[in-house]
Amino acid sequence: MTGVSPKKIFLLATVVTAIVFAVAFFFFRYSLYRFMPAVDGAGFEIRDGLLRDKGGLPFSGRVREEGRGFVNLGSYRNGLPHGLHVLYRNGRVTEVSHWQNGVRDGVCLLYDNGVLQSEEHYKDGKMDGLSKQYDNRGQIILAETYVDGLREGPARQYYPNGRVYIHVNYRRGVPEGAYAMYAEDGSPILEAYIKDGAPENVKEYNPAYRLPVKDEQGNISVEHFAG
Repeated sequence: MTGVSPKKIFLLATVVTAIVFAVAFFFFRYSLYRFMPAVDGAGFEIRDGLLRDKGGLPFSGRVREEGRGFVNLGSYRNGLPHGLHVLYRNGRVTEVSHWQNGVRDGVCLLYDNGVLQSEEHYKDGKMDGLSKQYDNRGQIILAETYVDGLREGPARQYYPNGRVYIHVNYRRGVPEGAYAMYAEDGSPILEAYIKDGAPENVKEYNPAYRLPVKDEQGNISVEHFAG
């Protein structure tokens, strides 16, 4: 049996290195975006709904706006947002949005101190797809699906411990179908079926249950109680 040739080792190392760089770029693409070449937006203005350069012409390309503690970088075509836009505050990604011909189209993200707060998907300017919201620890607190700008299908709100608090189904933006509320330990509080916006077949498993009192950050501040 012969050993692996140096040429094959070199090729393998090259492929592995390329994969590592590609993965790293994918995960840090929004942070690295600020280093992309862009035109200084000083002197640009928005007029008649279009971003115009110093000569008054609709701008096409990538533009950078900087101020105290923030950098705003975005792509335009014929004066309209088109492509990736990223807002940085104190060096951190704060807002990410994707645009097509002046309307949101693609994923939009909001961060607070580096922690993801919300993830929304748009199509032709309307929310479309899975939408998620998170607390300041990065724990999911709400998940719902949109179709053509309206809630559609199951939506769930969560406790800080990750358990489901409320489950409700939507149809064309209106609650329709199964509805359930749970305690933090997962035990059911209430179940119902919603039809034409009104609850039917309501079952209360624990009418005396009181929801946990929470502080401004959504964290539990006192124990829940019955009575």
